[in-house]
Amino acid sequence: MTTITDEELYLNAEVLKDKVVLITGGSSGVGQATAIAFASYGAKVIIGDIDVAGAKHTIRECLRVGGTIGSDAMVQKCDVTSWEEQVALFDAGYKKYGRIDFVVPNAGVGGPPDGPLALTKRTKDIPAKPDTRTIDINLTGVIYTVRLGQHYLMKNKEKPLGPMAIIFVSSMAGNNGLPRGEIYSATKHGIVALCRSLTEDYRGHGIRTAVVCPWFIDTPILKTASRVALAGIPLTPVHRVAGAIVCAATDPNWETSGASYNLPDDGLVMRTERHELTVGVYKLLTDRINGLIKVQTTANHYKNVVSDLFMLAAPHLTVVAFVLPILAYWLFTRWMNS
Repeated sequence: MTTITDEELYLNAEVLKDKVVLITGGSSGVGQATAIAFASYGAKVIIGDIDVAGAKHTIRECLRVGGTIGSDAMVQKCDVTSWEEQVALFDAGYKKYGRIDFVVPNAGVGGPPDGPLALTKRTKDIPAKPDTRTIDINLTGVIYTVRLGQHYLMKNKEKPLGPMAIIFVSSMAGNNGLPRGEIYSATKHGIVALCRSLTEDYRGHGIRTAVVCPWFIDTPILKTASRVALAGIPLTPVHRVAGAIVCAATDPNWETSGASYNLPDDGLVMRTERHELTVGVYKLLTDRINGLIKVQTTANHYKNVVSDLFMLAAPHLTVVAFVLPILAYWLFTRWMNS
């Protein structure tokens, strides 16, 4: 485990200049703070949110802190539970800026303080169907964002590729569980698992991953009942969560890809490196999967090398294809006249 100071969170942030980040849920809280943090280093920010008015305020702040150094920002209304609206968000951002380098699937909700599986929900009759909207927003919406994110990150054409990352936002409840918040906690566990499962595959394509897991934050997602229950307990500063996201996205050390950036209280960020389960058959399975990924990565590398060499040689091949028939005709006529 590594403790990261607030200053170290932005140690590599200069790489954000002129890069493009897409953030869902950027109208307030963590998403807003993250957008402003990226913009302050010259990044261009794409925000998707159902709260357009709040997102426009975020944009104004992005331009205020980063407008003089080339930052720009745009907003599009987006309900993350809608695949079509997420497609439109990515398409609009890509058309405006011509690239997407970082994706932060941040949009989420807290869910009711008394979850649908709590024993307080006992009834003599058949229980009501559990409300799973929290899953739709917190997990299904994230899966949509990640699927589109990987597609657009891979469209970047420059060689060598610049830094690219998908940074997940989970919660300490994604590590430990949360009584009376079982559905919310399940979604956050799912996000941690999603990040860990994608890390090796994405590494082969130059895409970093990481998951940021904060304790309760003083943001609009924190309901009154939760605030009462947490009275006297320190909350995680929202600016530090944003800093952890920037740090996770810009760290050039590939050994930290897939790591968990934990904020269990109001103290400093603690990074836990990604670990693999090596008990019993899991080591064999992990080694086999990683081996297949390496084979695929190597094949993709040589495919790209051949493609690049062909592109370099293409102009010369055109000349050769034009000259050869002329040369052949000239040699033939000389032979006929000899």
